[in-house]
Amino acid sequence: MMNLRHCKLLKVCRNHKAPVFTVLFLFLLASISCKEQEQKHTATRSFYYWKTRLQFSDKEAQALRQLQITNLYIKFFDVGLNGSIKEAQPIGKIQMTPAAIQTLNQLSISVIPVIFITNETLLNLQPEQMEPLASRILQLLNEMQAKNRLPPFREFQIDCDWTQSTKEHYFALLQSIKKKMYAVDLLFRKDAYLSATIRLHQIKYRMKTGTPPADRGMLMCYNMGNLKRVATNNSILDLREFNSYLKSADRYPIPLDIALPLFDWTVAFRSNQYRGILYNINPHQLPASGKWISNRYFFSGDTTIEGIDFKQGDRIRIEKSEHKEILQAISLINKLRITKDSFTLSLFHLDESILNKHPLYELETYYRSLH
Repeated sequence: MMNLRHCKLLKVCRNHKAPVFTVLFLFLLASISCKEQEQKHTATRSFYYWKTRLQFSDKEAQALRQLQITNLYIKFFDVGLNGSIKEAQPIGKIQMTPAAIQTLNQLSISVIPVIFITNETLLNLQPEQMEPLASRILQLLNEMQAKNRLPPFREFQIDCDWTQSTKEHYFALLQSIKKKMYAVDLLFRKDAYLSATIRLHQIKYRMKTGTPPADRGMLMCYNMGNLKRVATNNSILDLREFNSYLKSADRYPIPLDIALPLFDWTVAFRSNQYRGILYNINPHQLPASGKWISNRYFFSGDTTIEGIDFKQGDRIRIEKSEHKEILQAISLINKLRITKDSFTLSLFHLDESILNKHPLYELETYYRSLH
């Protein structure tokens, strides 16, 4: 397949009776160019939705429409441990509004259900509990699908930051889910598949953490630094850390999709010890008496902000997903040829407060740049 420019070049050669080898050379160049173009695959455009109520603001609906989003990965519920009976139970089921479902139908956006299971839950379960847990997960998923009149799902994703100590339990759960997926009528399409989120440390230390028995993996390209370390600069996205984790990603045994961060947060410390993550701190609210050093703020006296008490000597670290660094991360992913054939690019996550900080033209750039 040749583009218009190459066709014109060949036409000029014919008109000027160019030597045969010249025509053949230009034809070869055209073929190579087309082959390179075909290797640049277009990403399936997706977002994550990580709130407990599915309801779109005008700005969120506009983003779905203008960015031509195809998939929305929605967290349906968490799976946590009921300590009294040592049994895994669903927590925080999402509530879906009819208006939001109507918007998804109008825009032909596929709902991809996601469930999150904690590592603590896996640690406290026995191997024989995995199969019953898989059945309960699929039963609840079926109930939520029927209640909200959702069409059969094309993908089901499990989100878990498993470790070497929990991989056997987690992988057994995935195998049970995969085996039972089609036992529930109309829950999944015939071509549906199971995906699992993959953290960067699970890529770097694959020989220890193993590869999940899923059809695809969603590589979460964020949260790579040590959040609780006071010297960390940005635990959301650090390009040097990112590069060190990704070196073997192109050889991962299952196909990888990509998730990129849009969020920001504030990390609090007291006496150089991690205190927690804060989401509602506006830098403009901080007392003028304090001191800024890069993205760190040091409190010079006791104060209260948004109901949170701070003492003299406390510090906070403002961490953001910067546009420039996201583009550099995409360039690195492209350079390392991590994605194969068709793939999904999902941004985390859809929220009006995030869209206010990341204009749509920036997000469009991400979808167009990754190949």
